[in-house]
Amino acid sequence: RIYGMLYVKPHQIDVIGEGRIFFLKEWANHSKYFGENVFLSILPDSKARILLGILFGDKSQMDPDIYHSFQKTGTAHVLAVSGLHVGILYLFLDRLLNRCPEKIKLLFIVLILYFYTMVTGGAPSVLRAASMLILLIIAPLLNRKYDSLSAIAVAALFLLISNPLLIFHVGFQLSFAAVLSIVLLYPKVLEKINFLPPFWAKSIAVIISAQVGTIPIVAYHFHFISIAAFFINIPIVMLVGYVMPLGLLMIVSALIFYPFSVFLGKILFILLKIMVILTELAASMPMASIQTISPSVFFIICYYLF
Repeated sequence: RIYGMLYVKPHQIDVIGEGRIFFLKEWANHSKYFGENVFLSILPDSKARILLGILFGDKSQMDPDIYHSFQKTGTAHVLAVSGLHVGILYLFLDRLLNRCPEKIKLLFIVLILYFYTMVTGGAPSVLRAASMLILLIIAPLLNRKYDSLSAIAVAALFLLISNPLLIFHVGFQLSFAAVLSIVLLYPKVLEKINFLPPFWAKSIAVIISAQVGTIPIVAYHFHFISIAAFFINIPIVMLVGYVMPLGLLMIVSALIFYPFSVFLGKILFILLKIMVILTELAASMPMASIQTISPSVFFIICYYLF
């Protein structure tokens, strides 16, 4: 949906008027800028930039070396708002509103998910996850059974009708490949590693399923295969499960009681520090990732058929 590009010389732009945008979109933009100011005023600059990536998918201001470590270890997905983030937000809201009447709780969750997709810019991965969650929420209200594969298909159809060119978007490809792989491979992988404690078996099964499903796409677009991703993703994802709710609470508490927001910032600093240390340690290990050329489309098709 880019129909043309306009180039102007710096400092030669005159404001001739103000346009109006949808009021919810305007609120979303203000919320994002407010959150950014809160993080930058409380946390050290480098940690604030990481938190911006985790909550809003804004990686543009991150330290390049730190971001490279996340890429090399296959954990960069935590810095691009994805299904993981939407899932964490859903679980957080579900527990927070546990005592509310069911229909009111579900309506509130749907509205928050819709608002969050606008705050994060409506990336394909976010839209996919939000669409599937909304289907999960409304299925019992319509006396229907939720089916994962049908939900994936409906989400893909919805996105591609709105913009068919999304099929070439790397975020779209990775998001749908990961969730399809988890749905199809997770039970089989879990069956093979059921000798492990349940928590670790389930976590490892999800990571392996997602990684196996996305390897060709990552190799095609980014020219590497991450070996470290198979073991470092579990602690990183666990940390994000705490970082994201605390980051959202930090923004809200800054409006109500700023000292509490500062206190949350101290906890977040420790969690983000641990996350960076783990990522850099994994990235420094030999064979953390393998450089590749872009595989051919024929090879990718054969891989998925196999």
